[in-house]
Amino acid sequence: MSRQSLQFNVPVQVAVDHLEVSVDNTIISADPNVFPGATGLVVATVDGSIVTNRAELREELQAKLSQNPQAIVQIQTCSAANLSQFAPTTTTADASQGDIAVDEAQASSTKDEFDLDSDNDEEASTSHLIEVKTQKVENRSTPAERGSAEQILFEATSRAQPGQCLLLLCDGFNPVVHVEAAAQRTQVNVMHIDPVARVKSRQRMEEYAATLKKSLERGVWLFIENATKSITLLETLAGCIDAAMRGNTFHASTRVLLMCEPHPHFPALLMQNSITLKLKPIPTSEDLIDAEGLSESRTKMTMLKVTSQDSSQSASGSGNQPQVSTGRKRRVRIGTEVDVVRIESSAFLEMSASAIPPSNDLHENGSPDAASGGIERVARYRFGPSEKMISLCRVAQDRFAVGTSSGYVVVLDTNGLPMIQYRPHKACIWDVAFAGSYDFATASEDGTSSVFHYYLGQQELEASSVASFQSDVFAVCYARDFDAASPVLSGGLSATVCVLHSDRKSSSFIPATTSIQALCSIPSRGHVLVGGGNGTVTVVDPESCRTVESSNKHVRKVPAVSAFGSTLLTGSFDKTLRVWDYRQQMHCSHNLVMTDVLTACAVSEQHVAACSGSSLYLWDLRMLHQVLAVKNRAWNGLTRGLVLAEKTLVTASVDGAARFWKIS
Repeated sequence: MSRQSLQFNVPVQVAVDHLEVSVDNTIISADPNVFPGATGLVVATVDGSIVTNRAELREELQAKLSQNPQAIVQIQTCSAANLSQFAPTTTTADASQGDIAVDEAQASSTKDEFDLDSDNDEEASTSHLIEVKTQKVENRSTPAERGSAEQILFEATSRAQPGQCLLLLCDGFNPVVHVEAAAQRTQVNVMHIDPVARVKSRQRMEEYAATLKKSLERGVWLFIENATKSITLLETLAGCIDAAMRGNTFHASTRVLLMCEPHPHFPALLMQNSITLKLKPIPTSEDLIDAEGLSESRTKMTMLKVTSQDSSQSASGSGNQPQVSTGRKRRVRIGTEVDVVRIESSAFLEMSASAIPPSNDLHENGSPDAASGGIERVARYRFGPSEKMISLCRVAQDRFAVGTSSGYVVVLDTNGLPMIQYRPHKACIWDVAFAGSYDFATASEDGTSSVFHYYLGQQELEASSVASFQSDVFAVCYARDFDAASPVLSGGLSATVCVLHSDRKSSSFIPATTSIQALCSIPSRGHVLVGGGNGTVTVVDPESCRTVESSNKHVRKVPAVSAFGSTLLTGSFDKTLRVWDYRQQMHCSHNLVMTDVLTACAVSEQHVAACSGSSLYLWDLRMLHQVLAVKNRAWNGLTRGLVLAEKTLVTASVDGAARFWKIS
């Protein structure tokens, strides 16, 4: 057998003792007498069962270990390039009554899902894809300065005169958090304006002009994100500023900050006498020190640790219950330092005159590519060359957060631009949930689930409570969406749902019969949906701390759950996506049979979306018998994160990218 594919038949206890793997199952070290030539290969299957990450490998070995430590297991390894040969094969499912088989023809032709030249990465063919572009500034600009974005904005706004705009050319990030921090130092409020959200609201520009006029007179800071997406809005703003200056109603404390780029139709009034800053993030010495700590933590966390306890065993014993403790404040950075180039107004004027209008202007809607069938990728974000996107959640309107394989939480806007990043862990963040702009909870590979609050003024991140489990924590959610005071539920391999109550001091535990794979709140009932490691789907009540519903219709683990109103959604490794009606008791109304495993799902008022293998599927909630749209080979590998927000889909994949899609 070639070096690209090696097979080993060893006792399960030997596999536990002599294998060390990374998050994606790459073998870091192995006993050469037991696994000769295995280092650097990827563990693909155990006794024929596909394992896509370290947690799945742990579960497979743990289950076999509890049955018979001397049992012989067959471990198949291969090179990363040859993983596709172990992808689930397409089979014809015998759909029972009520089942819906997704026709593979709807998914176009089959391609290698691990091919790095997949369709989604052919940037040249994606004409509407947002990319970060750096403007060349050769003349009439000061030498680059270095400092915190907050301090730079604070100083610039202090120098600004009434009617004078601050034009912020931001290379690869959204400065909204830095603007809020600077405004807090000045003790003024910030009015956020998003041109895309304004268009969605269908508010007439005449009505919006009245809002702008009042804001200029109130002494607030106006911050417009991606301002050049709507030149009409900028022209309206220019008219309001001109009228306020002529009428002497422009408040002395009012500041106008525009996150923008040069544009041939940029209003001249806004450029005249403006303070123009080009900001670009740079790595700091603290980042480099942090990277060294990360290297050490990776060495520790890549050990394959399997306990003798079966993951399907109930963790109702007090010895297995998580230990909850109050946290402590710790100093963190809300963003990197920036290089600053101060540009003269005349230079920005010339840059705008020669600029080409961006293709993603709001008046240029574009059309989806034929291959996507109604799903078009419009932006993509990568955190680092070796970072994996593991988890994803919605933060607020047009704000999303991703959890990474090395413990970062990054908040992104709809253009894929980072706004703020935290490092609450030095191990993989399996799940993250936000209850407000600065309140969030995490579930980590380091065996903890923590609840955090970020104090913007002090730049301090406080862990108000930490639940310490004995093993990986896979899932976390707030009992009520976007309610930071609601109970927080978490669970993982320990087969226990930990309920941290609103006081963040007391906790209760709901025993389960299997590992906890996924959690999501059911706002309409005040309950929480739980996906289990053996296919069990349960509903728990966080108030009474008991299980109120249970189903065994899935036969393999359920890593994907979602809820909207009375509609519940569950996705399983048994290749089925089930839709449930929860108006009274939980009833399965539809069973969609897929051709690959389900790793993420989402439901909204109009749509159902799912990640199956390397494909992204979309249905109309009222017509589940027919796929509305599909994007084949949307990513390399699998995707664990999926958010459906009106006409926007966001995915977070282990190939290291968060992708933003438009539904047309």
